[in-house]
Amino acid sequence: MQTFNAWYYGWAPSVTYAASRNGWFLDVLRVGVYPLIGILYAAYFSYAIVSPISAEAAALTAGVVAASLIGLVYVAPVAYVCLRLVRRRTKFLIPAKAHVLPASGWVAASALMISAAYLSGSALLMGLGTASLTLSMLSVGSLLGALAFTSVQFPAVNLHAMVFAVRRMARPLH
Repeated sequence: MQTFNAWYYGWAPSVTYAASRNGWFLDVLRVGVYPLIGILYAAYFSYAIVSPISAEAAALTAGVVAASLIGLVYVAPVAYVCLRLVRRRTKFLIPAKAHVLPASGWVAASALMISAAYLSGSALLMGLGTASLTLSMLSVGSLLGALAFTSVQFPAVNLHAMVFAVRRMARPLH
């Protein structure tokens, strides 16, 4: 938690100040934060469900839910666009499906590290294991989201036709 607080308070005050000075930036920031609020509620409810069994397992479950959903909502669209751009520039591209198995192995290795830390009582190993699990779940969520985007066929947008139509509508009538 100390690492997260140091990271968050390293950039959040300057972003908040910039948002308070620019109305459009504040609106963009609000729209970007709404999914995060839903993700935090999902993590909270997952914690509430598991906490009667074990508080440690509940905290771990909430972290897994939050990290995977953040990867799905925030990172997956960016990963999809990057995959599309790379696919346009190169003929060779390893499909995203091929990355899911190694990422899942990373999740399993992180879980084993957390188990070893719990059994040994090592705080350092626990910190490394939870950070590794968070990053691995973030990557799995983003990979699965990018795969979902690639399986959905988005209609092609012809930007030239749109610009032409807008110019034609903006032309004064004689």
